[in-house]
Amino acid sequence: TMLKDELLKNVAELTTDILVEQAETEEAKAKVKVPRKLVAAVLEAFEGVIVDSISADITDTVTFGKLGKFIGKEVPEKHGVTALNGKEWVKPAHREISFRVGSAAKNI
Repeated sequence: TMLKDELLKNVAELTTDILVEQAETEEAKAKVKVPRKLVAAVLEAFEGVIVDSISADITDTVTFGKLGKFIGKEVPEKHGVTALNGKEWVKPAHREISFRVGSAAKNI
């Protein structure tokens, strides 16, 4: 299981490597370093864009490269009876965001 701090570290390192490859001069390559704080801010903004987009329109989908897409869905009200004490329960209808893995990411 990868924790958030490790994810930030890995994304920062990989992004730095990618930018170094894209740099045209040795001087530019030496200056490239992506800080974890920047990666954290980008991921926080990414999360906000997904939530805001789907909250505004539950039918909206946000595709995320080859990994898959975020989708919104309406979840209907659910009723049941607790097995322990026989009390009835109700979970109200609500909206939620889910992620569907793309076919390219399923076979790794």
